[in-house]
Amino acid sequence: MPDQPDVLNWAASERNRQRFSVETLPLSESTEWSLRNGSLVHETGRFFEVRGIEWTDARGDAICSPFILQPEVGILGIAITNRDGEPRVLLDAKFEPGNVHGVDIAPCFQATKSNFEKAHGGAPPALSDIFLSQENWHSHVRQSEQGTRFFRKWNANVVVMVNEDIHISQSMRWCTLPELSLLLRTSHTLNTDARSVVATSDWDLWLSPESASRQAPHVGLSRALRESLSEPVRPGLESETTSVLALWDSQHAFSPRDVPLVDGPQGVNVDSTVPTGDVVVTHHQVSTDSRERHAWDQPLIGSTLPSEEVLFCSFVDGVPCFFFAPVSEVGLEHAQLGNSMSTFDSGRANPFIVTTSTNSELINASELFCSITQSDEGGRFNRQLVTYSIRLLENQEQRSRLTPKGLWLTPSEIQSLARREGFFTNEARTTISLIVGLL
Repeated sequence: MPDQPDVLNWAASERNRQRFSVETLPLSESTEWSLRNGSLVHETGRFFEVRGIEWTDARGDAICSPFILQPEVGILGIAITNRDGEPRVLLDAKFEPGNVHGVDIAPCFQATKSNFEKAHGGAPPALSDIFLSQENWHSHVRQSEQGTRFFRKWNANVVVMVNEDIHISQSMRWCTLPELSLLLRTSHTLNTDARSVVATSDWDLWLSPESASRQAPHVGLSRALRESLSEPVRPGLESETTSVLALWDSQHAFSPRDVPLVDGPQGVNVDSTVPTGDVVVTHHQVSTDSRERHAWDQPLIGSTLPSEEVLFCSFVDGVPCFFFAPVSEVGLEHAQLGNSMSTFDSGRANPFIVTTSTNSELINASELFCSITQSDEGGRFNRQLVTYSIRLLENQEQRSRLTPKGLWLTPSEIQSLARREGFFTNEARTTISLIVGLL
C-alpha cells in the first residue's frame, strides 16, 4: 500500500495525539444545563439553546422536533500566507464532541461570540486578535447553518491574509494548495465549516498553478471546470435566482411554532402528542486537552439515520453545468438553492427526493464523479453522517427530468452566487467545495 500524503498523515497523527472523551451524562446531573420554560439552556444564558418546534411537513403531516437556537453570528475563518511565492493555507485539527472520528480539519478560527468573549471561563480562541478585527478581512460573507437543525443561524465566512511568522497552536498546520485540494476530496477530513469558507470566497485563492486534475479521477471534468471559470455570468442571474426562490417559498414555506421540551429516559425531546421525527437530544460530558476549556458538558442533537446529498452535472455546449433545486427549511429565513436531490427530511421541502423510485433510477443511470462521507457540524450534532456526491447526467432526456424546478449553473455562476449572502444551503456549499477540489 502506498504511503499516505503528508497532509493525511497529519490528520491521522492529530487524532492519535489529542486526548478526548465523550460520555453520556443524564441532564439531571449537569451543573451547566437545565430545562427552563420548556427550553434547554446554559446557566450563563449564552452559547445556544435547544427548543421544540412544530410545523406541517411537505407531506401534510404535523411534525415536532428539537431545534438549536443560536442568534450569535459566529466567525469561520481561514488564513492565507505566501512562502517563497507559494500560497499556504492555515487549518486546524480540531476536536468536536459530535465528530465520528473526534478530530476533523477545521478553519484555523472557528468561534461563536460566546467563545471569543470567554463565556465558558477558558482562554480565548487562538488568533482572536487577527480574526476579530474586520480590518484584516480579505473577504467575508454571512451564510446560514443547516436549516433542518438550526433555527435562523448565521456565520460570517472570513478569509484573512497574514504573515507566516504569526504564532500558531500545536494543532494547526500550513497546507499547500494541492494538499487543500486533496482534503476537499477526502472523506472524514475537512469539516463543513472549512468547506463553507472555501466555497464562498474567491476560488482563485485555492487554485494551484499546477492543476489538481493531474491527480483527480476525472481529468476531463477538472480541465473543463478550470476553463469554464472564465465564462461570463448570465445577465440578471441574481434576480432570476431570487425569483425562483421566492416562487418556491410562496408555495412551500413553513410556519413553525414553539413547543416545550421534556427530559425523558431516551434523552430530551418535544413534549407533544404530534409525531416527532428521528431527531433526539442527548447530553454529554466532554473532556479534551486541545480546546480553550478542558472539560464541560453539553447537549448534542442528532439522528441515527444517515442522509445523502446529490449534485448532478451535465455538459451543455461543452460547458459543465450543475443543477441546484430550490429548498425551504424550517430553520431558514427564506428558500435557498440546495443540491439536486436530498434524502427526505421532515424539516425540508425540496422537489427531488433521493429515495423515490424515479429519482433512484436517475441516480443509477448517472456516472459518479466524486463522493465524500463525513460527520456534519460536530460541535452541535451527534455523529450526523452525510454522503455528498457529484454525478454526471449524459443527455438532454435525463436533464429534462429535473427541470423546470431549479437552475442549471456554470462554475462561474456558482461562484458568483456563493459569494453573496443566503443563496446556497449549508449542504449545497459542502458539495460546491467538491467542485473546488476538482479544479
